[in-house]
Amino acid sequence: MRLVSGIAASLALIVPALASGPRMERGLDRLEPTTRMMQVCDIKAAQELRRSAQFSKVDRVIVDAMENPDIEGGTVEGKGGAFRENGRWYRMEFKCTLTPDQKSALSFEYTAGDEIPEARWEEYGLWN
Repeated sequence: MRLVSGIAASLALIVPALASGPRMERGLDRLEPTTRMMQVCDIKAAQELRRSAQFSKVDRVIVDAMENPDIEGGTVEGKGGAFRENGRWYRMEFKCTLTPDQKSALSFEYTAGDEIPEARWEEYGLWN
């Protein structure tokens, strides 16, 4: 089960458009710490994926789509993340290191996995 609040869900919709700035920071401030960490890692993941030639058209990322990641201190690490590119969802393993205030990520490492079959999207809360 993913940790999502109403504010987190709203942020997920605007993350692609607003990767930083006062509005995003105010939104992050209203989230409980674990949800904030997930959102910050979602933002950083999208930025890093788009920098690659292979995944330059990523428009959504959910680091906790298929399973809750492990959180230790300021590090979020998981094997059940997902990202969407060209209407298709792909599995992702990742490690996200956050700043002490948890409002931005210092680094994001990932390994892209297989495409997630559309028949499983609903199970993971994914959409087209």
